[in-house]
Amino acid sequence: MTELDLQADGSHRYLATTTTADGTAREHTVLCDEELLAELGLGRTEEPLLVRRALETMLRAAGEDGELPAVIDLRALGEERPELLDALRQRTAL
Repeated sequence: MTELDLQADGSHRYLATTTTADGTAREHTVLCDEELLAELGLGRTEEPLLVRRALETMLRAAGEDGELPAVIDLRALGEERPELLDALRQRTAL
């Protein structure tokens, strides 16, 4: 099981650290933006939830090694997989 630690690292920017069961830690930068939040009908308070849920979904898909890109841009991810962001929006809306 991969553990996830998430911290705000500026406006619409997050630092995520993933740690695998064997203790391997990797850092990832996650980017979001105001326009994406508006398109999804989410507010700033929901942004960290969206980021966490996106990472959790990506970690499940990555399997046991927990390998994720060093930089994850949620807008680019949404362009590649719009169904993913729509599902995350439904799970994140307060």
